[in-house]
Amino acid sequence: MNLRLVFYLYVRTQADVLGIYKAKDVEEFKPDPYLATLLNCMLWVFYGLPIVHPNSILVVTVNGIGLVVELVYLIIFFIYSTNNKRVHL
Repeated sequence: MNLRLVFYLYVRTQADVLGIYKAKDVEEFKPDPYLATLLNCMLWVFYGLPIVHPNSILVVTVNGIGLVVELVYLIIFFIYSTNNKRVHL
């Protein structure tokens, strides 16, 4: 698998997050893609642990980076979201 494609999965929403950061408002963006990708990374990191599946350090590394990136995206999203949008999550 090409690592650039895997990393693209995590940075594909970078423009949206930068737009949220610059506008200081989430506008019409929804947190669903960020949450889904975060959960995906969490599951793959768990799967790649040596206790569960030995010799899969690449799985942990790539998805660990994705986990951190998506967590930062969600933090930025929640900082600039209104209380009304937070309640619906």
